Amino acid sequence: MKTLASLILVLLISIPVSANLNLPGDYIQTRDGNMYFATFNFGMKNLRARHTDGRLFKIRYADVVSYKKDNTVFEKKALYEGKVPTGYSAFMELVCQKNDLKLYRYKEYGTYFDCSNFSFCKGNTRYFVYRGDEFIVELTAQNVQTICRFFEL
Repeated sequence: MKTLASLILVLLISIPVSANLNLPGDYIQTRDGNMYFATFNFGMKNLRARHTDGRLFKIRYADVVSYKKDNTVFEKKALYEGKVPTGYSAFMELVCQKNDLKLYRYKEYGTYFDCSNFSFCKGNTRYFVYRGDEFIVELTAQNVQTICRFFEL
């Protein structure tokens, strides 16, 4: 009887695990709340996606709030210089989260001119902490140890 109960328990535990193995990993979430499980590629103005049932469709970048590709989550967040909003938003990689705070990595690409030292600079990587859509702080040399300790990095 104990063997039968153990076998049934193992079977009940393994059914949901095996059912979850077939779920697609990549998704796109739009601002109207729809979520699409799909494989997708990046175009000039749109994400070109193939739904799990085989349908092809396009979603404008302006309508995308977040996406997950290759086990990496990206969410659209407002960009800040210091504590001042730039008026632009960008997709930032979600590094980790704790409680209601999230740590994001933003990679700047390309080359730009830095007026402070009159030289061309390559893009760099910046880290931001947000609570929902509210900007909290950018990681700096002064606060990096405290924030890394908080997020247990």
